[in-house]
Amino acid sequence: MEETAESRSPAAESHSPAGDPERLLRVLYAALAVGVAVLAAVFLLFGPVADGGVDRSLFRWIWLAAAVISMIAVGFIRGRALAVETQVGRADVRAILPQALIIWVLAEGQALLALVGYFLTGDLVLLVVGLALFIFLLGRHRPGSFLGRS
Repeated sequence: MEETAESRSPAAESHSPAGDPERLLRVLYAALAVGVAVLAAVFLLFGPVADGGVDRSLFRWIWLAAAVISMIAVGFIRGRALAVETQVGRADVRAILPQALIIWVLAEGQALLALVGYFLTGDLVLLVVGLALFIFLLGRHRPGSFLGRS
């Protein structure tokens, strides 16, 4: 039996983030933040691999390249998001959802790379700097900043 709009209950509709784009934005933001936090907690709990076989300085350079590319891309994408917001207005969340997701995924990507770098090399500096950049990017680009609520 196929589910149609008429067969869905209003209670089920109100709990689904898909029906409310602003709520969907907040749920996705929280999911990315919690995912990185849980992985960081697991990696810190179990510690780095005894001999990851990866050169620490090489991994720092790889992470630095990823972080710089992420920051440049975030700046470019945020500029495009601001242009979309002025064209369609901040009320249309669906128009800015792709830009918000790309920014958050770029922030998450460099953080995950830093976490993996810590796990393979034991480089605590890499972990701290990667997580600090992640927190900075997520703090700077909260859902409210896309919705006109700084």
